[in-house]
Amino acid sequence: VRPEMTLVTDEEPDRLQCYDPATAEYLGSVENMNKERVDEIVEKAKVAQIEWAKSSFETRRAVMRAILEYYVENQKDICRVSVRDS
Repeated sequence: VRPEMTLVTDEEPDRLQCYDPATAEYLGSVENMNKERVDEIVEKAKVAQIEWAKSSFETRRAVMRAILEYYVENQKDICRVSVRDS
């Protein structure tokens, strides 16, 4: 890691700094999660899955189609961002 590509800073110790590995350009930061935080998120996802399962097929289809439409409309940006932070 280059010195200018510090992953955790004193100013934001709870955030993980993200960089484009090819250019070292700063991309932003994400939450630096510990095991407890990951477990908390997984539990929330389990609760959400129970609610999702209760929804009608029509509702789930509409949500999935909206997500598909978003991905198709934004595929170039999604791919560009995914490649930059990998």
